[in-house]
Amino acid sequence: MNFNKSPAAWAGIIQAAMALVAVYVPNLPQVAILAFIGAATGLSFHSQRVENQKTESALWTDPEDSE
Repeated sequence: MNFNKSPAAWAGIIQAAMALVAVYVPNLPQVAILAFIGAATGLSFHSQRVENQKTESALWTDPEDSE
């Protein structure tokens, strides 16, 4: 997977890393971690909408000739 072209993949990796840090590092401010994970979730929802728009616009274009 090319991570440079996939912000949703980066958001998933960031969320997973923060969840691991929250579990294994004691005395971290839980509110800040939850806010960060919420922001990363918002990023993944936004990137999903962008990808859906690109897919829908490609659906309505004529395909190139393969000859």
